[in-house]
Amino acid sequence: MSADEDIDWAIIKNLVFGEGITETVFDRWLQPFQFYQDEPTALVQNGGGPCAVLAPVQAFILKKSLEDDIQNLKTLSSETVKSLLKNAICEILNLCRPPNRAITLARISSEVAAAWQDSLKGFSSSKRMKCDTVDVDTLHTCLTLETFQTTTNLAKFLDDHEVLGNKYDIVCFLYSVILTRGPNRIIDERQDMEESLIDPVHGHGSQSLINLLITGHATQNVFDGTKDL
Repeated sequence: MSADEDIDWAIIKNLVFGEGITETVFDRWLQPFQFYQDEPTALVQNGGGPCAVLAPVQAFILKKSLEDDIQNLKTLSSETVKSLLKNAICEILNLCRPPNRAITLARISSEVAAAWQDSLKGFSSSKRMKCDTVDVDTLHTCLTLETFQTTTNLAKFLDDHEVLGNKYDIVCFLYSVILTRGPNRIIDERQDMEESLIDPVHGHGSQSLINLLITGHATQNVFDGTKDL
């Protein structure tokens, strides 16, 4: 893993998962970005939880479709849909990026993903209960980090490499957002370290996570302008 020495993975782990997340909940977050067969631009959610990431990405896909004046979404080719997804990823990461900070892309290669899956097969269901907490530190060691100064370079990297397509897509994108925005900045914006971005019991994403993906700021509330309280 190529990582910046300043990254405090303990802070990130607590920010994302809090005290820990069970395997049952974590499994629901392990899914690729995939589209519904009969509605080419509609993202599929396999389990409860990652809608906090999928819904904003879906919104940016539809936003780009409107900007490009696409009349019939059902006629789009798979390559066009992939391009819309990559554009959404680039736009959200650029939105989250503070001034003078690089965009960070977190990914798990297909080779690493396969090796990790093989290592888990050595544990029977009786030894690895679904109520056990996930070893998030192992997830961190599987991540490869790439940095980009422009969305143009990021888009080219996504075009040239098979970054998307495995079950770690959503989790890796979540880490990309956090590392691009900066975990300490997110903590300051949320002003509440008691609540993790992912609820460890039910698995849903927090309101601040949704706001981060939509507005670029991890506030717990969104006001139109200034509101006196």
